[in-house]
Amino acid sequence: MASYDQDTLRVLLIEDEEDVARAILRGFTRAGLIAAWASSGHAGLNLKCSFKPHVVLLDLVLPDMDGRSLVAMLGHPRNCGVIVLSGMLDEADQVIGGDFGADDFMAKPPHMRELVARIRAVHRRVNLLGNRVRTTSGGRLGARA
Repeated sequence: MASYDQDTLRVLLIEDEEDVARAILRGFTRAGLIAAWASSGHAGLNLKCSFKPHVVLLDLVLPDMDGRSLVAMLGHPRNCGVIVLSGMLDEADQVIGGDFGADDFMAKPPHMRELVARIRAVHRRVNLLGNRVRTTSGGRLGARA
């Protein structure tokens, strides 16, 4: 299993369009992110286990599974953020209005600066929430309900 610097943000990209994936991966490299790419939902689920990403960026339309189902599967256990990337603008309302576990939504093609900023923001929110949950469940706060 590979070893990764704990301070470097790791992003798993699940995208079936190779040209789109390569362009995004180049942007991640320039931004100093460590990235892995899976071209299908099943490959993404497998890679999540070994890569241990901080944030997963995924296309809703994949060849082997429904992106909404994949979002739910990626969220268990909830140890990373999930950003949906889609070329179908009418899905934006469904993603934002729906409650299937995504942390953010971006339309294709993404602007790299905005995408990297959103990835960092989602990571901060998920990390902050994770720290609160660990602190509370560990009983270190001493608060009673």
